[in-house]
Amino acid sequence: GLISLPLLHDVQAAGLTPLALRDVLTKRLSEFMTDPEVSVIVTDVRSFKISVMGEVHRPGRYELKSNTTVLDMIAQAGGFTYFSKKSKIVVLRQNGAKTERIPFDYNKAVEVSGQNFFLQPNDIVLVP
Repeated sequence: GLISLPLLHDVQAAGLTPLALRDVLTKRLSEFMTDPEVSVIVTDVRSFKISVMGEVHRPGRYELKSNTTVLDMIAQAGGFTYFSKKSKIVVLRQNGAKTERIPFDYNKAVEVSGQNFFLQPNDIVLVP
């Protein structure tokens, strides 16, 4: 989200680590004062939920507090069962009123950089 501060107005904080946010705030404040000292302390992290269904050892709904990739989520769900079809995984994602089907091939993801991607709130990972 946004942080509203005197002098700085709105500062984008979403997607930044505490250290990165500190650096942004320090740079912006240096326009108004000499050597500003900034501390960023995260007191609460907004969590979101992801579902993993099908041929994994621990299917279910998971509460996450940080960015998680498809591979990370499969690992959290205990990995694949013997019968899983690793090349036919689908991520279901709500896109407005439509449900988007995003194919995911485990074998390609572990071999090729960029095939793995971050999950979004309420995504459903289906492992046939």
